[in-house]
Amino acid sequence: MVGTIIFIACLIFDFVVYDFILRFHYLFFKKDIDAYFKKFQKERTRAVYRYAQIYAGFTIHDESEIRDSLPSSFVILCNHQSLADILVVLYSFPDHFLKFVAKKALKFGIPTISLGARIGKHSFINRRGDFKTTIKELKKLAGNIKEGECTVIFPEGTRSRTGEIGQFHTAAVRVMIEHTKLPIVSVALGGGTKIVKFIDLFKHLRGTQYRIKIMNVYPHPASRKKLKTVLEKVRTEISNQVETWKKEKLI
Repeated sequence: MVGTIIFIACLIFDFVVYDFILRFHYLFFKKDIDAYFKKFQKERTRAVYRYAQIYAGFTIHDESEIRDSLPSSFVILCNHQSLADILVVLYSFPDHFLKFVAKKALKFGIPTISLGARIGKHSFINRRGDFKTTIKELKKLAGNIKEGECTVIFPEGTRSRTGEIGQFHTAAVRVMIEHTKLPIVSVALGGGTKIVKFIDLFKHLRGTQYRIKIMNVYPHPASRKKLKTVLEKVRTEISNQVETWKKEKLI
């Protein structure tokens, strides 16, 4: 518990301090902000993981075997388990700049995270909001994807406490695929079902063993029918991988 409290204290301190640093750079060096933020995001991701590893025994196990075959840009589809999912995915793709489809509540109010997400041109959607507005935001994100950049979508839309893969909501994926023309990369995550809410960090973060595996790379599906087939395959292979980890008692 003490180690976890130290980690959270380090996290809050880091977010507050680097929020000021990021704001300073944004105000006075705005022309270079894109290149600066890409480096910033990578460095802060490594730092946060280092805090979690040292003080809370949090460990990421990357079981990916096809990393060398990844294209320069793609759409990542992965299951959603916990607060740590974004950290784990960011840390596991150091050679790509990732942009997330996030809930609108993250756009303001969280030091470093909110400003960084706006500078990085991530997408903010209201799951209970107007569908047309959501589509507009997703199209905007698709238009902002450059060479070497990727977008991350959690098709379930919400975290799973049991680890079981929920229903995939295809609208966001369809819009992103149709407007980016990018391939799809499926990713399985495991080990985060006990840290769904912030309060869970105090109770269950200590010693968490997180697993991530890049499952497959799919060429850009040129039709909705092909996309539907790919999504079914992605959901099945992620579900099977999570179940395998459970049976082997790795999560």
